[in-house]
Amino acid sequence: MAAFVTIDSSGNPGTPTTSVDLDSLERGFRRAKFDRPDRGFFDHPHVFEWVDRDQKAFLDKIRAAVEGCYKGSDATLCFVPKGGSLVRPGSGLRLEDEVLFNVAIGAGYDQIWSAIGKFQGEPDVAYQLRAPGNEEWINSGVPIWKEWSKRSLERISDKVSHVVFADVSAFYDNIDL
Repeated sequence: MAAFVTIDSSGNPGTPTTSVDLDSLERGFRRAKFDRPDRGFFDHPHVFEWVDRDQKAFLDKIRAAVEGCYKGSDATLCFVPKGGSLVRPGSGLRLEDEVLFNVAIGAGYDQIWSAIGKFQGEPDVAYQLRAPGNEEWINSGVPIWKEWSKRSLERISDKVSHVVFADVSAFYDNIDL
């Protein structure tokens, strides 16, 4: 059975629940839409158009599944083209799973921010989290890339003779949890 656990302001877990309110599902769905097309590896080009035709029915179906016995699907592996005729592995979630993932992360976002918010921008320049209250959770795009480039160049002094660039393939897939 699916269970969502709320976290109170002191970081203590609350009572598990097997239900999710419609507002949380709507917010989770909006966040899934924000991630497209910039942070998603693949999608059917019309999926949001279809869901928007009867979003309430789509979200009610998810809510009913959570109240029943919801089990998320396995992520779909895909290979995403990158420079130099190479590919990088990626994973995709079913939209229903992504909406519920967003609901779960949203429930604990204030606590996540309080733990790591102070590190956003220094030292972590890429994939910066936004402060709570923003619909979008992650700063991205050209301004972030320019900030990363600027800070990288600032760290290179006249005494530096070499700089190494590396791209570790499938890095996140190889973290031992």
